[in-house]
Amino acid sequence: MPGITVAATVAVELNTTGVAVEDRFTIDGTTTDLRLGTAYFVATASQATISLGEGLELAADIVLTLPAAAGEFSVRIERGSISLAGGLVRAVDVNGELAIAAGRTTAALAAGIRVTVPGLAVTGDVQVSLDADAAVTEFSIEVTTAEISLGDGLLSVGAERVQISSFGAGATAEVRFAAEGITLQLADLVDVRPGHHWSAAIVVTAAGIAARFAGALSDDEGSFLSLPDGITVAGTVALLVNTAPTAMVRADLGLSVPAGPYLALSFSAGTIAVAGLSLNGNFQLTVAGDRTVIAFSDMDVSFGSSGDNAGLSVTGGRGVFVLLPATPGATPVDGGVAGSFSGKVSAAGGGFAADATLSARFNTSGQQLDESVTVNGATLRLVFDEDELAGADGAFFEFVVAASIRISDYVEIAGTFSFGSGASPTTITDVT
Repeated sequence: MPGITVAATVAVELNTTGVAVEDRFTIDGTTTDLRLGTAYFVATASQATISLGEGLELAADIVLTLPAAAGEFSVRIERGSISLAGGLVRAVDVNGELAIAAGRTTAALAAGIRVTVPGLAVTGDVQVSLDADAAVTEFSIEVTTAEISLGDGLLSVGAERVQISSFGAGATAEVRFAAEGITLQLADLVDVRPGHHWSAAIVVTAAGIAARFAGALSDDEGSFLSLPDGITVAGTVALLVNTAPTAMVRADLGLSVPAGPYLALSFSAGTIAVAGLSLNGNFQLTVAGDRTVIAFSDMDVSFGSSGDNAGLSVTGGRGVFVLLPATPGATPVDGGVAGSFSGKVSAAGGGFAADATLSARFNTSGQQLDESVTVNGATLRLVFDEDELAGADGAFFEFVVAASIRISDYVEIAGTFSFGSGASPTTITDVT
C-alpha cells in the first residue's frame, strides 16, 4: 500500500464470477465448505501490523477488499491500537477504513485515547488521520469536544480541540498534547469560556507529566471570575505542573518548569480594581515538594486620587515569602515562614507630601535559606544566614525606611530609620 507497509498472516478469497458462491467439495476424504461473497479479492488478518512511518505502528484486525476493475480498494480496520512513544499513550479501539487509490493511502479512523503514565486522562471524539504516498506520510491524532483530567482531581477542563503528537524514541520519547478553546467551570466562581483564549500544552514522558494552562483573565464579556459589582480584573493567568523529577523546557510550547513535584499559579500584568483601589503587578503561588512560595514583582497599589492630591500609592513592590516545613526530628521545631519585601510608598494631599522607600526581612523559622524565585522574568533572591534565624527570643527581623516628608514649601525632613531583632540596634541616620 502506498506510503505504508503491512506484516500479517492472511487468509485470501478470490472470486472472479461476480456472484456469491456457496459450494461443498471433498478432497482425499476431507470435506470443505466454500462460501464467497461477490468481491473479486478479499484478504483477512487477525492483529496485523501496519507501519505508518515515523516509528508508528497500527496493530489491528484487517479486511482488504479489491474490486475486479482497477481503481480504489479499501482496507477495513477493526479493534486496532496505535502505540505512541513506546506506549506512553495509545490510540485504542481504532476502527474505520483505509482508502487506497492512485498511489495514495488516506484514512479517517475513529478511536479512543489511553495514557499509561498516571496523572492524565483525555476523552472526546478522537480521529486518527492518515495521508500517505511513496514519498511523504502525514499522520495526526485529533480530539474534539475533549475533556482533560490532570492529576488526582487537580484539574478537569474541556477543550474544543486537542492535537496529539509523538516525538523521539527510546528513553527520550514523549507525547505532546496541544489544546485550544479551553473551558472550565468551578461552581459559581469560575467560568472560563473559549473567548478567554485559554490554551494548554502537556508533555508526557516516562518520568512524568508537565503541563501549562494559560489564558486571559477577562474577555469582551468580562472576567471568568464571578465577582461582586464594582470589582474588575484583567491580565493573564497560567497554571504550571510537573510531576517528573527533572526540569522540562519546551520553548516551542511555551513550557518551562523546574523539577517536580511542582505546581505554580501565576498572574502576569494583573490588575484588580475596586472602590478606588487599584492593584497592578505580577503574582505567583508555587508548591514545590513540601514548600509553598508566594512571590510578587512590579506591584503598584494606588488608593485613588482627586485633583492635585495623589492620594496614597505603593510602586515597585516586590517580595518573596517561603513557608518552610519543620525538619523531621528537629528540636526545637524549626518550621516557619521566611520572607522579604520592598517598595516605595508615596502620599500627598493638602500641601503635604511624603515618600519612603522601605524594605523588610523576617524569618520565623530556625532554617538557613538561599532561594531564588522568578516572577514574570524578574528573579528575586531570598537569603538568611546562620545568625538570621528564629531563636529563644523570637523571630529574626529587620526593617529599613528611607523617607522624606515635605510640608508646604517651607519644611522638608529626610532621613533613614532602621531597627531589627536581637542585637540589631535602632538607628536614625542622614537626617536633614
